[in-house]
Amino acid sequence: RQAEIERLQRAETAMKVLADDRAARLAQVERAKAAADTLVASLQKRSELPARAHGDADIDDLINELAVYFAERSITYVDVGSFVGEVFLKFQRSKAIKVREAHLYEPNPASYQLLTENIRDCKPPSLHAYNLAVGVTPGTLHFNAAQSMTKVIDAQTAHRPISNTFSAESVTLDDQAKFFTDQKINVLKIDVEGKELEVLTGAGDLLRSQRIDVVYIEVGFNKGGTQQTYFAD
Repeated sequence: RQAEIERLQRAETAMKVLADDRAARLAQVERAKAAADTLVASLQKRSELPARAHGDADIDDLINELAVYFAERSITYVDVGSFVGEVFLKFQRSKAIKVREAHLYEPNPASYQLLTENIRDCKPPSLHAYNLAVGVTPGTLHFNAAQSMTKVIDAQTAHRPISNTFSAESVTLDDQAKFFTDQKINVLKIDVEGKELEVLTGAGDLLRSQRIDVVYIEVGFNKGGTQQTYFAD
């Protein structure tokens, strides 16, 4: 009888441990969900502000947070969809973080010309601008330019009689990595009007080998939108 009592006591203890473990896991899930909800609400609130209040180059808070992460280390910065260089210039001129090397990719010839003019007086040890697109595979991509937005279009659309179309050579970040110091990226910024996941797919080797520290990427909350990559993706 004593053995039976001890067996029941052990079973009761095991059930209590399982119950406590389940409660702890549920609490952890709830905390993670609450944190995610807070982040989404914050991003949604930010997206409702006037455009001038949070332009691409309004990133002082981000830079200050990255400065803590990199702890005074100089960084390699890669910018896919540089436009005219606003975000890069914000990093470059910041006193909180030091850019030792920068690689800027902009396929639009008009934007690329402005980019090269805007960065002419910048003096990081290593600065490179490329009139190239970045995607999932090497090749040629076709684009339509509309004011500040340059969007990828298919080859069939590119051959229609519409204005402001152009083509550009496309490369992958995995292939470009040989030009980066230590073949590593400290900060990767991507703003390519809904094609961000294709750029990341073309950086598969870099991501798998953990050679990208931080990805700063444009996303949207409209699942059916084409201008931005959907947040949940």
